[in-house]
Formats: sequence, structure tokens, C-alpha cells
Amino acid sequence: MTENAMEEPQTADLLDAARAALIAHVVPALEGAAKFQALMVANAIAIAQRGLSSGVIAPLPDEAALCAAIRAGAHDNDTALAKTLHEYTEARCRISSKPAR
Repeated sequence: MTENAMEEPQTADLLDAARAALIAHVVPALEGAAKFQALMVANAIAIAQRGLSSGVIAPLPDEAALCAAIRAGAHDNDTALAKTLHEYTEARCRISSKPAR
């Protein structure tokens, strides 16, 4: 037994084990809406796993106020904000999207 064997499992490891058990043992026993819901849960776990592995994405400050300012034209020439929003959007898409195999 290694030193790490006695440590508590990490969040990513727990999510991986839960998703694997759900797909291998629970989903095959289900049909219809219950199967669909279990697959949605498995997908949500996969999204959470990607979120954990991607690092922390800083939330946008006061999104409602920022959207209102953008609509009002307050940031029309703000290239720094455009870059920040682009990077934020790409990071969110990487987490939400299933990676190519």
C-alpha cells in the first residue's frame, strides 16, 4: 500500500468513479425517461470534471450592468474587454462541450 492509498479521494476521482458506475451499472438497467435522466446526470458529471481540470474561471463582474453598458455602446472600442470576453467564452465552451475523441 502506498502513502497516498490512505488519503481521502480527490473530488475529480470521486466524480470519475460515480460517472463510471452510473454508466456501467445504472444506465443499462434503465429505460425511457429514467435512462435519459441518468444520461443527463452522467453528462453533468463530465462537465463538472472538465470544469475542475480547466482551473478557475474568474466570474465576470456584475454581468447585468456590463451587458447594459455594452448595449448602450459604452464599450464599442474597448479591445481589452473584447479580448477578456472572448477568452471567457472560449473557457466556458471548453468546459461545456464534449471534447473531440
